[in-house]
Amino acid sequence: MLSAMTHDHICQPTPNDPNERLLPRRELRKIVPVSDMTIWRWEGAGQFPRHLAINGRNYWLESEIRAWLEQRRDAQCGEGADG
Repeated sequence: MLSAMTHDHICQPTPNDPNERLLPRRELRKIVPVSDMTIWRWEGAGQFPRHLAINGRNYWLESEIRAWLEQRRDAQCGEGADG
């Protein structure tokens, strides 16, 4: 099992599913095409899934990123339906 810490040294839970995919920054940016600074700001504001720091590199749980994208899509679709 992987142990992980965020950049602020707070331990984060590791994936419960051994098949959970970890996305490195390069792959994350293909899915969420925003700057590193935007990701960092969103994380700090609690608006984006927190990364896991493993051996000095940052990774995101693919399931959390997919869920985040779905929530955003649902919120955008909901706004259009109400107005």
